[in-house]
Amino acid sequence: MSTLITLTGPSASGKTELMKRLVATGKIEKLVSHTTRPIRPGEVEGVDYYFTSKEWFEAEVEKGRFFQELRFSGNRYGTHQSEMDRVASLGKVSAVIVEPFGVKQFRKTVPSDVKVVTFYLDVSVETAFARYLTRISPESLDNRELLRYHAKRISDIQDEVLLWALELKYDAVFCNDEDDLTNLDIITKLILEELNLDHQS
Repeated sequence: MSTLITLTGPSASGKTELMKRLVATGKIEKLVSHTTRPIRPGEVEGVDYYFTSKEWFEAEVEKGRFFQELRFSGNRYGTHQSEMDRVASLGKVSAVIVEPFGVKQFRKTVPSDVKVVTFYLDVSVETAFARYLTRISPESLDNRELLRYHAKRISDIQDEVLLWALELKYDAVFCNDEDDLTNLDIITKLILEELNLDHQS
């Protein structure tokens, strides 16, 4: 039986940094999503995303080959069966960052021989706000459009922190309210223990 882990949490909870630490163990592989949006400067095909046409994406959805997919800003994103197969062939645990609805999709769509283990990374509203503010560049403070975007994101963060933790029952919940990055190392160790990977070579 193969294993898929999902990482869920509000913006600025540390999901991306946690994923980097999990992948660095050599025992866990991040699933690369497919998307219909255009590639951006600096992005690499097959590393950041698999970039595809809307027609191909929609046809694959109809065939039931996406285990999880969503629409965002007019584009589609999803986790394809081929990517799950790629990671399984490496003998590693699959990992993906998703929203609560994505967790629900995975639980319903993955084959019975795939064990889904869900982790929630919790953070207080105050800490999430503080972390997000450090990401705002001084230049954006003179841009009215960017200021409106940041104001909306801060509002969204509050909604996520307050509501996402109530959305589902997760297999484990970790608090990442400390700004000391060693906290993420501890969480990484706890996840490996949860998956019984801590003593595997």
